[in-house]
Amino acid sequence: MKKLNYIFISFSFLLIASCTSNDTINNLVTESDLAGEWGVYSLYTDQGSANAYANGQSISGSFNAYASNISLTTFFEGTPNVFTAQGSLTANSNISILGQDFNDVIDINNVSNLTASADWSLLDNRISFTNENEIILADIIYFNTDTLRLKTAFDRNLIDYSGTDIIQQIDSISNNIISLDSLRINADLYLTLIR
Repeated sequence: MKKLNYIFISFSFLLIASCTSNDTINNLVTESDLAGEWGVYSLYTDQGSANAYANGQSISGSFNAYASNISLTTFFEGTPNVFTAQGSLTANSNISILGQDFNDVIDINNVSNLTASADWSLLDNRISFTNENEIILADIIYFNTDTLRLKTAFDRNLIDYSGTDIIQQIDSISNNIISLDSLRINADLYLTLIR
C-alpha cells in the first residue's frame, strides 16, 4: 500500500481545477458505471496545511500540490475488481512554513513502477481502494458518463519520506539547527478522470 500511497502523493500534484458546489451526485453510481479505462485529467490538493513539530515547538503552515505533464491512464477492472494505473506525470508540491517556501518537483516516468494494483469496491458513491491491508476511501463528488471526480482526505508525515527535496531544503536552510520530529501534511485531494 505504500506504493499506492506514493502514487496518491504524486497524484496530489496535478492540474488545479475548481470544484464547485454544483458538483453533485443525483443517483448511486454502479460498478458497471466505473468499469473500464479512464484518463487522468487533473489531480490536485485543496485546503492544505503543514504542521511541523521541531525542537519542542509546533509550527503551522500551508501545503499545496498539483500534477502537470499528465499522460496517465487508470483502469477499473471487474471480476475481480482491480484498479491499476500506467503512464507518467510531474508531481509539484509546495510547503510554506517557517517564513519560507519549500518546493519539490518529481518527474514520474512510469507510474506502474511505483504503484501496485489495488482491489476496489463501491458502496454508496464511495470507492474503497485496498492493498497490503491499507484502505484509501474516495468519495465520488461528480459523475456522468464521461467524467468521474473523486475526493479523499490526504494525511501524511513527510518525515516518512525523508529523501524528498522539501525535507532536504528545510535541513539546509536551518543549517540543521531545526530537527524536525514530524512534518505532517493534510489536504483534500481531488482526482478527475475522463473517458
